[in-house]
Amino acid sequence: LERKVIVMSTHPSLVLDGCELLRSLLFPFELCAPYVPRLTQPFMSCLDFPGAIFVGIHDDGCDDGLAAIVKKNLPEDSAIVDLDTGEIECSGDTYEILKQCWKIIPSDPRSNLVSEIESLCH
Repeated sequence: LERKVIVMSTHPSLVLDGCELLRSLLFPFELCAPYVPRLTQPFMSCLDFPGAIFVGIHDDGCDDGLAAIVKKNLPEDSAIVDLDTGEIECSGDTYEILKQCWKIIPSDPRSNLVSEIESLCH
């Protein structure tokens, strides 16, 4: 599934750190999408890219700022990760999106992933 992942925070340094952390969690895989850890208003058209893209946006709290514009006009096939609240907002039906993502993982690795997550939660 190719989706736009938009990481937001009111803390500029947290945006970059959050993007790098999420990107490092992909190891041993590599990100195959364009990566813009600090998207600025002049380059906002990057979000119109037809495929996946991974960007970070500083939320300056302005009503006409880049973060507010993106939140109001959530790009199709995108997910906003708000590092301040811990919420993930997706365009479309979140349950269906998660179900599609889950089906992509082969059954053996999926079982291993579930086991690892369960062990971390205990």
